[in-house]
Amino acid sequence: MISHFSILPENQDVRAIEIAGGGLHARILTWGASLQDLRLDGHAPPLVLGFPRLEDYLAHAAHHGAIAGPVINRIAGGMATIDGIHHSFDRNEHDRQTLHGGAGGFGWQHWQVAATGASFVELAISQPDGHMGFPGRIDATCRYELSGDGMLSVALRATTQKPTLLSSARTTPASQPSGSASGAPTRSGRRFFSTEVADPPLSPPPPPPPPSSSPAPPRGGGKDEGDDNDHEDDEED
Repeated sequence: MISHFSILPENQDVRAIEIAGGGLHARILTWGASLQDLRLDGHAPPLVLGFPRLEDYLAHAAHHGAIAGPVINRIAGGMATIDGIHHSFDRNEHDRQTLHGGAGGFGWQHWQVAATGASFVELAISQPDGHMGFPGRIDATCRYELSGDGMLSVALRATTQKPTLLSSARTTPASQPSGSASGAPTRSGRRFFSTEVADPPLSPPPPPPPPSSSPAPPRGGGKDEGDDNDHEDDEED
């Protein structure tokens, strides 16, 4: 089921998509492809933490439950060399490094609903060439799906037109139910989350260097191994 959630300052309609399967019920937002809520039949507390209002996401919760990308975590110095070309990215953390793809990364964008069903939803986003400094247009999808045995899977895929950096992931904070050391209840010893990342390699790795044709120098910088023994014998005499 798709319903209205809120309106962004840019007048975009943020929607909430509810899916169910295997005793689980999830609500996903088009803002940041965020997992807002996850519930288990017979277990009252939510399995993840989420906000009831969009204003709270915008004001207090950078990447709260959202998909972080194109690169999750930090890029030191906000720069990298890709295919021999130096690139500078948006330095959105203390003006020193790039965090989760920059101030306009995946988690701060409005995704589109590409497909949906009773137990799944697939969201899509296109990031233009040069956005936040990343080369190449990036087309990404995020698919949330609940299986019949009670597992939530998150499949992330992306393609690009140029060599670039891609390493996206979800940032869903799990609630801590009482009596659970793992951070989420389990059923028959299984966790409720699984994540598949399918960002293909963008360029083949360089070939290994050819073997050296010159022989390795002998141990000891060219001395015979017996030299030290000869000196020891001289000292004993």
